[in-house]
Amino acid sequence: MTYTTLPSYGKWQSDSSVLFAVRKDDIVLHRIDELLEHYWSTKDISKKFIFLSDLYFTADYWLKIYQTGPKAMEKKRQPAIYALFARLAAELCTAFGCTINGLTRELELMWGRELSAPAVHVDLVARKAEFLTRAEAAKFRLRIGTAWSFSSSTPMSPFLGCRAILIASI
Repeated sequence: MTYTTLPSYGKWQSDSSVLFAVRKDDIVLHRIDELLEHYWSTKDISKKFIFLSDLYFTADYWLKIYQTGPKAMEKKRQPAIYALFARLAAELCTAFGCTINGLTRELELMWGRELSAPAVHVDLVARKAEFLTRAEAAKFRLRIGTAWSFSSSTPMSPFLGCRAILIASI
């Protein structure tokens, strides 16, 4: 099973259904259902991106623990959840403008800090954030170490050393 686009809520419900299994008993699946429903019901691009990311992390979690998790995590749902996970990865790669190999790094950079919906909008949608290249960032790099006095062979106070280096780098 594969998805060429993110499935609608109804299609997802149908594809991930298992005979005699109760969806709400699987709390991770229930979370996936809620997130997908929220994704399709919002028009705000920033919120869609947040739901997309949360869906990715939640589907990843389900796939990592379904074999050893509670009985409610029906193993027959694995193909549908894996297909959703793969589609989410592709959608996020498009949003970040990266390859699948760079997705983990991009997600870590994005969600390693707190970002509100307005901040996501500013960074990704409005593209107002200015990102530095490594060469540009190197211009602002500070090197902290021990500074030595020119008049003697004894080290200066660490605070004076930092101040001297900071002044020299400006």
